[in-house]
Amino acid sequence: MNRGQIFSIDLLFGVIILLLGIGILLGAVEINTYNQKQQIAQENINQKTILAAQVITNSTEWDCNFDQFHAAYSINRDKFGNETLGNTLAKLKEKTTLMDYNIKLILGTDIIYDEISNSNNIVVFDLNVLTCKNTTDFNMLKNCVITSSICYDQNIKKETLRLMVAK
Repeated sequence: MNRGQIFSIDLLFGVIILLLGIGILLGAVEINTYNQKQQIAQENINQKTILAAQVITNSTEWDCNFDQFHAAYSINRDKFGNETLGNTLAKLKEKTTLMDYNIKLILGTDIIYDEISNSNNIVVFDLNVLTCKNTTDFNMLKNCVITSSICYDQNIKKETLRLMVAK
């Protein structure tokens, strides 16, 4: 063989190895970019879920109203999820800015809304809330606080609100 042919083959192998290295490097960059986008999307849905739970429990439409005193982190069971009063799933999703998501909402042991079927990417957020009924008044709440005893009944309860959000 001539010296020129050996040099050409070496150069060819060098170029192939260089292109292979660039391809591997670009693949790694693409995987890293994809993982970053997935992480940002997951953080976004986590933040939306927490914010939605806070909106639900602090909304004057559904909170416990004790003689014009609105209790934070409370839900009136007679109003919340009552579609005859206009409290529909669509209204809840609009108020919590979750229109593009599927949700499942459980209050205590009662499933209020459920539109999540089988989904792999579900964010679950639990929040302890005070629940009441329309007949609950401020004196009932005051007596519970003053006596420092467990005085929960059908009118006042401490329950868990579980909000599940999926894309």
